[in-house]
Amino acid sequence: MKKEANNKKRNTKQRRIILEELTKVKTHPRADTLFHMVRRRLPAISMGTVYRNLNLLKEEG
Repeated sequence: MKKEANNKKRNTKQRRIILEELTKVKTHPRADTLFHMVRRRLPAISMGTVYRNLNLLKEEG
């Protein structure tokens, strides 16, 4: 019997920091702007990680 997939996404450190940075701005930043904001705190983060997390946040509403 297959286990049911858990629909909840993990709350990763990267996602938490991306959300924190998004709440600091009053505008709708471009993904590359957000990437540079987050990179100050997480130097090893990639642009792909930012895009994936933005897509997940969009899906979650």
